[in-house]
Amino acid sequence: DLFLAKTEWDQYKEQQKTVEAERQRVAQEQMHDHQRNLEKHLQHQRADMLQRIPDWQNDDIRENERQEVIKYAQRRIGFSEEEIANASDARAIELLYKAWKWDSLQSKKPAAKKRTRQAPKMAKAGRPKTKREVATRSQREARKRFESAGTVDAAVNYLMGR
Repeated sequence: DLFLAKTEWDQYKEQQKTVEAERQRVAQEQMHDHQRNLEKHLQHQRADMLQRIPDWQNDDIRENERQEVIKYAQRRIGFSEEEIANASDARAIELLYKAWKWDSLQSKKPAAKKRTRQAPKMAKAGRPKTKREVATRSQREARKRFESAGTVDAAVNYLMGR
């Protein structure tokens, strides 16, 4: 009776070990499958990202701009390092890239406007540049009116400089 109970207990323990070993094997297999799927997903997203951001096909440009985008995402948007490290969606990366580009262009915009304000005004075609030339021109026109009309009013306008 005691011997039978001991044998059953040993068999039970052996079954438990077998079940646990099978459970670990299945878990490890699932982990490997998950890892392979994740690697495939990352490769696909990387290819998609390079299509969405063609400049990043050059390794040097990609690395420099990637660092700038990471700084932008942390400082400006508030992403943590962990969130950035886990970013794998090419669409989200493209969105961050475009936001970074836009903000960097907008930060340069006031300087460009300032330069245009400092630029000298361009003269319009066919127009005199100085007041003196304008006065000379209007005198010439008044004289032509006087010579063509020959009236007293035209003479007065010519002498008054109108």
